[in-house]
Amino acid sequence: MKRLLVTVSVLVAIALFFYLVIWIGWFNGYSDGERTGDVFKFSKKGLIFKSWEGELYLGGLVRSGESGLEIEKFYFSIPEEQEVGKLSIIETLQKCARERLNCTIAYKQWFKEPIYQDSNYTVEKVEVSLNQK
Repeated sequence: MKRLLVTVSVLVAIALFFYLVIWIGWFNGYSDGERTGDVFKFSKKGLIFKSWEGELYLGGLVRSGESGLEIEKFYFSIPEEQEVGKLSIIETLQKCARERLNCTIAYKQWFKEPIYQDSNYTVEKVEVSLNQK
C-alpha cells in the first residue's frame, strides 16, 4: 500500500511539473523588447487560427550554413483575437510594408510559440521612424 502511495505521489508530481512548464511557456511572456527595420512582408494567414504575420528586415547579414549569407529577419505576429484592439498597429504596419518605411516594433516574446500564431513574438506597439532614407 505504501509503495502504491509513493508511486501515485511521484506521478502526480511529474504531471504537475509538466502542467506548470506548459502554463509558464504558453501563458506568460518570456521577454519584452524592440526591433527596428523595414517591414517587407505583412499578411493575414492560417487555416484554423488566423493571425497577422510579418517579416522585419533588420539590415544585417547572417551566415546560414551551406547557402552562404542571408538578410537578417525578425518574424512577428498579431493574433486574430487581438486584431480589434490593434487596428492602428495593423494599419501602420501595412503602410510601412507598402511604402518601405523604417519602423520600430515593440514586442512581447513567448517562451513557447502560441498555437494561434507562427512566431514567438507578438507586436505590442509600432512607431514609424522619423529619419527615412
